[in-house]
Amino acid sequence: MQLRDAAAHPDILCVNTLDGLAAAARVGAIANEDARTLTDALRLWHALQHVLRLTVDESEFDPANAPAALKPVLARAAGVGDFVALEARMESTAAAARAIFARLLPGADDAPAVP
Repeated sequence: MQLRDAAAHPDILCVNTLDGLAAAARVGAIANEDARTLTDALRLWHALQHVLRLTVDESEFDPANAPAALKPVLARAAGVGDFVALEARMESTAAAARAIFARLLPGADDAPAVP
């Protein structure tokens, strides 16, 4: 988004993703609702990532083998009641973010992967 819109709106360029989303909404590069959805998604991922960094090797996290005490901690970090609710929130949040991505950057899925 920043690369796409920076020529018309140089103020959109930010090194922090949260600031970048706010700037994009401020200049009209994305809808306020999309910015809120993406901001909420980013905050959720950050909260979970912080817990995982402190407790396990996050690159190898497997919910099926997670310590029993970790699941409630993750749920609390996400502001939900239990791990089942966390999984549902993660799925719906990822789907919402993906839909915005597909709408804002059509054809991006067709781009070759960077090795």
